[in-house]
Amino acid sequence: MRFTRTFSAAILSTLVGSAAHADQPVLVYEKILDHPYTQSWSTVYLGRISDNQHEVYLRGDGKIGDFFGVLYLDCDEPKYSRWEAQGGMIDTSEVPGQAIVGIRKTYCD
Repeated sequence: MRFTRTFSAAILSTLVGSAAHADQPVLVYEKILDHPYTQSWSTVYLGRISDNQHEVYLRGDGKIGDFFGVLYLDCDEPKYSRWEAQGGMIDTSEVPGQAIVGIRKTYCD
């Protein structure tokens, strides 16, 4: 199931509400833009699917726009990782590779 930009922040917040209390957000990447602007990418761990498969909530905030999404993360086979939900002003194509690298370093190592 793929959610579009019309998927509201309130609904997605409900999905991750209990996880947000269990784990504090982890900054996985911050892009420095024209001073004083930045774009920050933070995660909250939602849970383990299996030994090397996880669900992670990713939030992007800053000058470029807001993003929120749930990533199914396959640590053994990255090609099987996929977005399960996404919303905000920007879409998954604008999530920088450095943020994905940060997610993999945080949850797969």
